[in-house]
Amino acid sequence: MKKMIIFLLLTIIACSKQEQTLVGVWQVSNSFYRANYQIVAKRNGFTGKILYYNDGTSQYTKNDQLTLFKGLTFQDSVYVDGISGATSSSNTSRTICIKIKSQDTLEATTYVMAHPVTELWIRQK
Repeated sequence: MKKMIIFLLLTIIACSKQEQTLVGVWQVSNSFYRANYQIVAKRNGFTGKILYYNDGTSQYTKNDQLTLFKGLTFQDSVYVDGISGATSSSNTSRTICIKIKSQDTLEATTYVMAHPVTELWIRQK
């Protein structure tokens, strides 16, 4: 019984550290556009909100209240299967995959027309 309680406590601590690593404001390191995203923890996974986006053609701010993805869950050492805001709800194929590179760096892979696009997201302090 004592071992079981210790195991559960260690599991909870490990999960909370992963959650803290993912949650925050992230700036995209990309030469094609500028963006800041906020990742928040929800009951059904993680949600990504667009705080700022500008690719020279389209521009969004946090006032637009757009969602980048929702329902992101941890699976096989990466966060996967978030439904992106650009994806219809009937298409539930993988739309984003986030791998934690370090405490302040994420590697995000999105899929545009079935082709993977990988970029780095840097934590904003």
